[in-house]
Amino acid sequence: IAERLFAPILHIVLLHEYESKQDTRKVMSSMIKSLFHDIDSFTIPHAKATLKAIMYLRKQPLPKETTPADRERWLELDYVEAARAADFCKLHTTALLLAELAHTQTQTQRVSRRSSLLLPPAVPDDLLLSIYRSIEEPDSFYGVNQDASLSSVLNRLDYEAEGFKSLLFRGAQADSEMRRLRDISGLTASGLVSALNYLNLNSLNHALLSSEQFKAAGPNTAERALEAARKLEQWDIRVPEPASAETSIVYAVLQGISNATDMGTVRRQLDRGLTDALAMMVAKDTSPELIRSGSRTLG
Repeated sequence: IAERLFAPILHIVLLHEYESKQDTRKVMSSMIKSLFHDIDSFTIPHAKATLKAIMYLRKQPLPKETTPADRERWLELDYVEAARAADFCKLHTTALLLAELAHTQTQTQRVSRRSSLLLPPAVPDDLLLSIYRSIEEPDSFYGVNQDASLSSVLNRLDYEAEGFKSLLFRGAQADSEMRRLRDISGLTASGLVSALNYLNLNSLNHALLSSEQFKAAGPNTAERALEAARKLEQWDIRVPEPASAETSIVYAVLQGISNATDMGTVRRQLDRGLTDALAMMVAKDTSPELIRSGSRTLG
């Protein structure tokens, strides 16, 4: 209940102090700046509560306001940092709104100054690309200017799921790293696994993911290993407990059915999978991405 009441109480206090020294506004603005700048997995719940409060304040009229845009003065915010924090929390729609506010804020500053050359770009390209990858606007990704570099080419191939081209580039990158560093980086190994997934080369993927080097290729590697094993109908991989991702939930259900000896066990496995999928959709930190993933899992 404290989390639900945080935004309304903050609004009441800010409104009460609006004509005075506004000490709460200063303290909250400083706290939010520090929170968003140093956000990590442990502070995600605090950041989400703060972002909800920011969205709540944008709907509350400011005393003597002339336009709804004046409501941005409830707090003193760095909207670029706020958008990056929202993207980190997987609140991608909120991140897009905050990025638009950052752009508007910067454009206003450019108009109010004689020279706009001193001001940096409104929103960094890497943040825009991260947001556009996650929202349901596939064409927005191509509206961001990208440097002509290997990383930008690989990002585009991954976004378009171009397995064959991605495998060619990733293979050349892996060869170069082996010659120079005597090892393959985790990012390159993860990219190779993704490219093989796109090409449906499940046996090769399964063989690669059995090696220690590729097991440590990144946080998504375990899910890719389960996906490859599911397509090959190999049910000897231990699923992390509790199963909380799309691939692991489906794999756990099919693994349980494969090993079941009676219909009662089959029903329990199906019920468990449905329950895990629903739990993923109604979790405290649910994002639109998780809701879509949960819907696919149920389907």
